[in-house]
Amino acid sequence: MWYVPIPPWAIHHLFSKIPMTTDLADQSKKAQSPIVIPVAVFCLFNAAQYAIYVDLQILGPDRHLFHHSQLGPDFYQFVAFHIVYFLMLTSYARIILTRPGSIPDSHVWIYNERDNAQAKFSLSANELELMQKIMEPDFFPYTEPLRQRIRRLPFVELKNSATSSNSIRVCRKCDPARYKPDRAHHCTKSNSCVLAMDHYCTFAGSTIGFVNRKFFILFIMYSFASGCLFVSSLSWRLSSAVEHLFDGQFSIGRDFPIILSCASVICICACLALFFSFHIYIMVNAMTTIEFREKRGSSDPDVRRKSLISRIKFNRGYLGNFTEVFGTAWYFWLLPIQSDFGGSDGLYCDIMYRQGTRTDSSKIDYPTANLSL
Repeated sequence: MWYVPIPPWAIHHLFSKIPMTTDLADQSKKAQSPIVIPVAVFCLFNAAQYAIYVDLQILGPDRHLFHHSQLGPDFYQFVAFHIVYFLMLTSYARIILTRPGSIPDSHVWIYNERDNAQAKFSLSANELELMQKIMEPDFFPYTEPLRQRIRRLPFVELKNSATSSNSIRVCRKCDPARYKPDRAHHCTKSNSCVLAMDHYCTFAGSTIGFVNRKFFILFIMYSFASGCLFVSSLSWRLSSAVEHLFDGQFSIGRDFPIILSCASVICICACLALFFSFHIYIMVNAMTTIEFREKRGSSDPDVRRKSLISRIKFNRGYLGNFTEVFGTAWYFWLLPIQSDFGGSDGLYCDIMYRQGTRTDSSKIDYPTANLSL
């Protein structure tokens, strides 16, 4: 159902710095600051806008919504607004309460100076050779057989190194240090590596990553939809306030709040429309915000080349890229409910299959990635 249990780490992260004994609490202590301020700003703005909406629709002297004995289109618009508004607030809460996904604590991903990466990740000689090729500035997989080999590689985002087995990225900012899966980045705000990190959302005070990216996109969509319904529902009152502005009957207490409120919501909706379009575009094209800005948009041709090679591995087609975020259950696509990630685990490196403990790589369960709330 809609009940979302609040884990202890979330309460700690939101409101306090009280010491806790769990490992998650130890990680939370390293966060730079609590997220109370941006969340409070968001809540205050929404409370003010909602108060204006309710006052004009129900409590105001005009009582426009229930002015007629029969319920008309305005009533159904009022109901639609509250449904969309509820979904928006629920998506926002799930952004905050859902961890974005982190590198697992298993020994496979913990880095040690004495590690033999080739043995640890079961890398074959052919894979090592291809990983070495990827680091060469003139290499690009133009043929389909070569692209198929790229898609099966455990790592394609590599650091420059003398040997391919030592080219696997390592995050030394994490404690303990960890090998970094493809698309993982270290977030300085949460002080942890995030799987398929997209960006840090200031107004939610949370990092957007592999696990909570769906909730972020739904939040943008429902924010835009609720804003449009807000303005549409109050259009009759807005037109009246504008008329008063020109006929000399303008009232600061009566007309100014509605003009200011609708104008601010219209501006926000215009920005949200562009923002939503951008995130849909990069999602269906197998990119994150970081990959789009720092890699594809880089002035370094070698960085752009490596970005294109990485997309060969990650790109599953428009529908496949969409279901990796929203899941394969279409009836949950528009609901802020955790998806099945389209059979992916955010690591893009099937360790269990490579080590021979699972025989079918197409059947992905989730024992290797930290995807819990």
